[in-house]
Amino acid sequence: WRVVFYPCRVDMGIDPHDECQQLIDLCNDRNERFTVCPESQPRIFNFRRELMREAPEGEGLIFHFAGHCDRAGIYWHADRGRRERFTALTGQQVAMLIQINSTEENRLLERIGLFFFNTCESLAEGRALLDVGVRTVICWMDKVPDGIATLFAVKVYEVLCMNPKAGYEMAFKNVCVEMDGDLRAQGGGG
Repeated sequence: WRVVFYPCRVDMGIDPHDECQQLIDLCNDRNERFTVCPESQPRIFNFRRELMREAPEGEGLIFHFAGHCDRAGIYWHADRGRRERFTALTGQQVAMLIQINSTEENRLLERIGLFFFNTCESLAEGRALLDVGVRTVICWMDKVPDGIATLFAVKVYEVLCMNPKAGYEMAFKNVCVEMDGDLRAQGGGG
């Protein structure tokens, strides 16, 4: 699986790069099942390029967004030439990009195994992706502290790395049970 990691709104008080490094350490160094590929600049152009990339036969895709999201969307760097430094990308826009770039030849929707929004209040984004045919989405209903979100993500990938037959739902449920106290104490809704 190719895990494409997008750090969203990197100049805030959050540190998605730490989460990315933990996933690289976990997956790339000790596991052949996942390869974490960090995208240094989360921009629409770079996301579209990944969607259109010709993949080796049998390669699955996991898109992992970490960082800032609110009701306006996921905060990415604005495309070059724009006055704003950041832009809010909605789940509808992400879904539309997937739908536009999915063809019979590239079988994109079949190749996307998981879309992981490890960002606050990303339920609307997750639902938009499910509506266009993405099979599995992990997202947060409410605000979640960065440390809890990072720990949750790392634990999901730990379960997936430890058990090659573990599916995303099994990994998600295992981590929810394991972190139940942390999630309840923080008020996070997964």
